Amino acid sequence: MAVAPNSPVYTIIEFNSKKHEVMDFMDTTPQVEVLNDTTMVPRAGLSKPSAGALYSQMNFAMNVAGSGTAGTAPSNSTLLIACGFDQTLNAGTSAVYDCELSKNILSVTAVDIDKFIGNVLKHSCDNARGNMSLNLVAGELLKANFEFQGSYVAPSAASSAADFATTARPVVCKGLTMTVGGQTMIVAEATINLNNKVLSPFKDAAGTNGIQNPIITSQLPTLSVKMVEDIATLNQWTQMTSETKTAFAAALGSTAGNILNITGDWYPLGFPQESDEGEITYVTQEFQMSNIAADTQLTLTFT
Repeated sequence: MAVAPNSPVYTIIEFNSKKHEVMDFMDTTPQVEVLNDTTMVPRAGLSKPSAGALYSQMNFAMNVAGSGTAGTAPSNSTLLIACGFDQTLNAGTSAVYDCELSKNILSVTAVDIDKFIGNVLKHSCDNARGNMSLNLVAGELLKANFEFQGSYVAPSAASSAADFATTARPVVCKGLTMTVGGQTMIVAEATINLNNKVLSPFKDAAGTNGIQNPIITSQLPTLSVKMVEDIATLNQWTQMTSETKTAFAAALGSTAGNILNITGDWYPLGFPQESDEGEITYVTQEFQMSNIAADTQLTLTFT
């Protein structure tokens, strides 16, 4: 009898023929809509459950790192693309992922993801598209959270023969350069969320499992920044009332091949929220990405 232990903290997944260790895995694969087929007979009601639409989901987090070589795509590049980023590789220089609102979001390239439990049981989420959020917390590893929806694949007895993805060390949020509105602020935490709306299950009576592959129907990135209140340097109340464009920039890492620059222009979504933590007052400001063509939209650049 094969035993398949599974750690609730770290899980092995595979995509692009490479293994990756992920965390915060929520095993929601596969999914089935159960229907009740009720047949009425004299003095009795009989119900037989039937399998309706079949589909899959996978939610997990992974630490972010470059490829180790400038101009080469990082190991999670296909996940970024499946969440709506465009990829541009500049040989020997950079791998660029931009979030252009003008593109056709419906044509995002999908990715196939496999999860192995105890390296004896395989769950799959094929033709997957999804959403991503980035968490930058001072002194911690940069983490990307992914939520994928995909087509149904029956679980099977299988093991992964792939090698682990070869990447540089994960990037730590320390010693970085970060500016908000062109000002250097003391930032405790920042979160970027693509806010992709994924249509899944995408019902289709002609589909083998009653569905089509999921599609991303809309994308509206937001940014949340928690920083030490310093109204003399950056007045968030004035930024809001004057509808001022706010540039956000963060540079993480210092080793070639493992440097990440995050840039973009944003507009305030409201007044900041204040919180007193010990001797320090923080403000948390919410922003929405600019959709003006002349502005810089969210871009991740690995160098």
